Parts: sequence; C-alpha cells; structure tokens
Amino acid sequence: MINEVEWFCYLGAENQFFDKNTIVELMQISPDDVDLMSFAQAVLDNGLATMESVQQLLEHAAYYANQSGPCPHSLLGGGAAEPAQAAPTQAAPPRDPGSPYPFSTQDFPDLSQAADLPMEECKELMIKFLQAARRNGSSDAHLSAEAYPFVRHFGINYLLREQAIMTPDMAKKLNLSLLSDKDRKAFEETGDLDYCYSFSRTERYRSNIMVHNDGVEGSYRIVSEGIKTLGELGFQEPAVLEKLTTYHQGLILITGPASSGKTTTLAAMVDLINKARKDHIITVEDPIEILIPSKDCNVSQRELHTGTKSFANALKAALREDPDIIILGEMRDLETIEMGLSAAETGHLVIGTLHTNSASATLDRILDVFPPDQQSQIRAMVAESLRGVICQYLVPNIDQTGLLMAPEILIGNIAVANLIKDNKTSQLTSVIEVGKKQGMVLKEDSFLRLYKEGKISAETALPHIVSDAKRREIEGA
Repeated sequence: MINEVEWFCYLGAENQFFDKNTIVELMQISPDDVDLMSFAQAVLDNGLATMESVQQLLEHAAYYANQSGPCPHSLLGGGAAEPAQAAPTQAAPPRDPGSPYPFSTQDFPDLSQAADLPMEECKELMIKFLQAARRNGSSDAHLSAEAYPFVRHFGINYLLREQAIMTPDMAKKLNLSLLSDKDRKAFEETGDLDYCYSFSRTERYRSNIMVHNDGVEGSYRIVSEGIKTLGELGFQEPAVLEKLTTYHQGLILITGPASSGKTTTLAAMVDLINKARKDHIITVEDPIEILIPSKDCNVSQRELHTGTKSFANALKAALREDPDIIILGEMRDLETIEMGLSAAETGHLVIGTLHTNSASATLDRILDVFPPDQQSQIRAMVAESLRGVICQYLVPNIDQTGLLMAPEILIGNIAVANLIKDNKTSQLTSVIEVGKKQGMVLKEDSFLRLYKEGKISAETALPHIVSDAKRREIEGA
C-alpha cells in the first residue's frame, strides 16, 4: 500500500480520529496502489471521520512520508503500533561550550525564510522550530511580531538572537500556518485562540495565538511525551497522593500558579485511577493536552468549544452520562464550582484545578465566589466533600539545569472540616503544620527542605518563607 496512506491510517488511529479496526478493514479492501486522496475520500464516504480530521491527516501524512520515508508502524503489519518517530525526533546536537544558552541552537531553522515562503512551507518551518524546542528540553516556545523568537528553558526565557527579529508578516504567516480553516476564521473573528496542535499522540503542543499592538504572537506549551508517575514529578511522598485517588466520592483540588505543572499532576493521578479501578472517567479540558488512553477504566476526554460549549454545560451533561470520576481542567466560575461541589456530594470523585498559591487561598477562592446568603451552605458542602488540596510550585534548581517540585499538601480531616465550617480557613496553616504524619506539608517547608539539600539557592527559597524562625535558618546559614 502507498506510504502516504500507511501514515494517514497510523496517525489517524493513534489520534483516535477513527476506529483502528474499521480503518484496517478499509485498508484491506482497498487496491494496493490506492492514492492518498482517493483513500481519504473513501474514509469520508464511509463516515469514518470528520472532514476537519481528514484534512489534518492529509497534511500530516504527506509531511511524515516526505520527511521520514516508509511508515514503520503499518497497521497491516500485525505489530503493535509505536508512537510516530519522524526524523525530527533525533537527539539534539551537543551544546556549544561558548554559547550563552544552556542548550544547543544548532538545529533551530532560520525563521526569516518565512518571508518568501508560501503558507504550506511556513507550516513545515514552524513544525521544525517546535520540534527543535522540544529536543532541547524547552517547556515553551514563542513567536511574536517585532521581537526575537524565544523559548522558556527551566523557567527562564532565552531570546534566540541568532534569529532575525520577526516582522509582522513573518509572525502572522508562521503562527497561522498551523491552523485549520475553521480555527483561522475563529481567530480572525476574536483576535485570540486557544487550541492544541498535535503531530501524533505523543507530540502535542498547547497553543495560544493573539493579536497585540505590533502584530500576531503565538505561545506554544510543549506537552510532555507520556504520563509520568507522581514520584517522577518530584513529590517526596507519592503514596499520600496515591491514597487520594482511592476515594470513590469527594473533591480533590490541584492548584498553583501558571506553568506549575498542574495538568501533568492531574494526568498522573488519572493514570493511577485508570490502572487500578474499573470506572468511567469523564474529563473536560480547554484544550485537551495529554491524551489518556483507556486501560481498566473507560476514559472520555471532552474539549471546550470543540466537544462542548462550556465547563458548566459539560458538567451538567456528565451527570447524566454515568460517570464515576469527573475531571475539570479548570474550575473557573461560580456555575462550574457549584456543580462540581454538587457532583462531589452526590457520589462522584471530582478532581479539578485552580490558579491559587496556597491551600488556604484555594478554599477562600472556592468559598468567596458564592454570594453571602449561600456561604454557610457552601462551607458545609466543602467541609464534607474535601479530600485534599495539592498546591504546587516548580522552581529552577541551583544550576539552572532543571525544575524541582515544591508542593503544599492539605489532607481533608475532621480538623480541616471544622475550620472550613467555622470560616476559619486562615488557621489551616497550623493544621498542616501538625498534620505531617498524615503526609501534609507546608509550601515553606518544601522550599526550606530543597534549600537544606543544596538543590535551590537562598534567593529562590526566601520569597516563599513566611516564618521568621525558618527564614533565620536560611539567612544565618
């Protein structure tokens, strides 16, 4: 069968655009010399995938066939499919010792070429740029009009000064080159767009493009390949968090500032449930970042705007879809929070994320979103259903060569419930302090431990230390 068709089928099955067994049946009855466009039309004629999915797969199949040659994961070969490994997944070249960067910039393509290229070739240039950023260990890549391209590497931004400053036309062409016609129209109507771009199940980028004074800017979060364990993420006592995943009812909150790894921790916890239980898991995300294949559980991932209009709509529908566990990518408004609490009270395990900086601030955020006349009722609901709060920070290590986890962990118990009911969340710090045997930990103790272990500097630790006694441990060292 023609190589482009092999890539088309493999990538489509990997990304769950269509059922693997059904596409294999279509491949088996198609002529050996069927061309890509004819096969794609057959997929549409048989209702196996949407037009948008087919258009995306046509582009990807042609790209991989051109860049990587024969598809090594043919669905007709009988072997288990492996993640797509195109030429761009080769190891990054070694870093030049004289370079101002802690990574190599040798394989970043020259983006100034975009000025003279058609949109399709700009797309290939953009793909090479993002894949180079992934190979070099960056967490984010940015392309903005009237600025150097830059990447975030272990929490620090580096301007790529070997590149040309991007003209408005270059920035627009490159950032829009990844969009489908539908997404491009949505962006032109609103001036900003959130979406997730993927080359395969393991190579995904959470993306945002926007218009600012000088032109278009794109921000690309490089989603980790695979799902890490809680221990691999840096939690000192992963068993404490693993225990939270054994509950069949209640509320678990994963919080922290932007870029603190909340989605990665959420995926690790869902993966634990997916392996250990036989439940129905429904997630609502904006957008879907990490794809979670069903294992012993059935996992249904829904994306905002693509699969549902809002978190609240999806949550309302979920309650009629026989879920055991509901995952909320963000609890961002009163309606979503209220319905999430109701679901946690009525026999579901609800895991959600918030942008807050401590366990007490998390609970204040949940409670304060409600009007005063509902406060007493909501405090009772939260007190009854709360299982735990994981507030996490990612901080650069002392050598600026990696990021370390510094969490604050609150475990729901009688003392916590009573403080919530009595509207005394400011006293939760004391409960965490005395709850160390249960696995609770204060944020400042996490930073102090990392400092004492020689893993972070005093300058990194001190802004997060409130206690005078603990500050003296650092300042007097």
